[in-house]
Amino acid sequence: MKKDKRYYFQRAFLLSVPIAVVIIVLDLFEIDLFDINIILKTLLKGMFVGIFTGIILGIIKIFAKVENFSAKT
Repeated sequence: MKKDKRYYFQRAFLLSVPIAVVIIVLDLFEIDLFDINIILKTLLKGMFVGIFTGIILGIIKIFAKVENFSAKT
């Protein structure tokens, strides 16, 4: 069965969303919430880390061809 590139990136991005959320939440505890520039920088940092992690995990999954063994019968 031939799979498109999107198949490999779906779970990778689902796994990277919690990473981005944790980074954003932890950084929000450390910053001054009255400065909008710092808040935007924190949000962009979390989104960048999440997207970058998703891309890396997707590429690894493409080359490793990792399959879900429980789905096979």
